[in-house]
Amino acid sequence: MESLTVDELPSPRLGFEPDADLLCEYCLTLARLLTNRAVTPEMEQTLIGLMFELVSYFAGELKAPRWVRTGKGVKLIAEVENEDREWVP
Repeated sequence: MESLTVDELPSPRLGFEPDADLLCEYCLTLARLLTNRAVTPEMEQTLIGLMFELVSYFAGELKAPRWVRTGKGVKLIAEVENEDREWVP
């Protein structure tokens, strides 16, 4: 838990944000395609690059902070981010 806890909120992430289960499924499907050689050599090179990018992104997400230290103790980052948003009717 300590390695996933920060003192300040991290910068917001942009763009691609699949949940962990979907991201894992993407990686598994690409791995199956590549291992079964069900693609042309040209497609294989592109998919290898995509696989690298997805696995790197997935690893980064798994290592990303989940908690932040606040004046009221350690809280989930999502909780703190939601507290900062004002509700507008």
